[in-house]
Amino acid sequence: VAMCDQASKELEERETRLQVEKALQECMEEMGYSLLGKRSDSINDTTDSLYHMHGQTVLRVSHSRTGQIAMEIGLGETRHRVMQESEVSELVRDMGSFCGAYDEFKRRLRSKGIVEQEELFRFPASDEFAHTIDLSEFGMKEEAIQAIAQQEAGRQEGFSEQAQLYQYIDNREV
Repeated sequence: VAMCDQASKELEERETRLQVEKALQECMEEMGYSLLGKRSDSINDTTDSLYHMHGQTVLRVSHSRTGQIAMEIGLGETRHRVMQESEVSELVRDMGSFCGAYDEFKRRLRSKGIVEQEELFRFPASDEFAHTIDLSEFGMKEEAIQAIAQQEAGRQEGFSEQAQLYQYIDNREV
């Protein structure tokens, strides 16, 4: 009986964990972040998901078996390295903008029935937390994130060309 109870409890925990992971992914995608990869960390008993924010900026979302959710923003690379000052500045701006989006993220999770745990830490956007996130840990190659960044730059460039065209049309004399 004890073995059945244990197996039943483990199955229930697994189902709950999968439900939370699904809700996390739905919330992130609804907010415009694309899932790049996932991995399980058996040492820390977490599931880590990696999302693309923009350019080379990525967001790692870790979900533990106990229900804790941790998020960190970093520069997607295939190796850890010292970042340039301009990269650190951009990353700190991204951290700051995500701080505002975080409250929306929590609201969306609640709407999906996921009740958050007590917030343990909420670090300010600071260059002291700027770092790289190793894409190879998620089975990704640097070329993949570069392709995403180039694709985004192309969309932005296309948008600015379109905006210039509309500005030209608005300003011309008819």
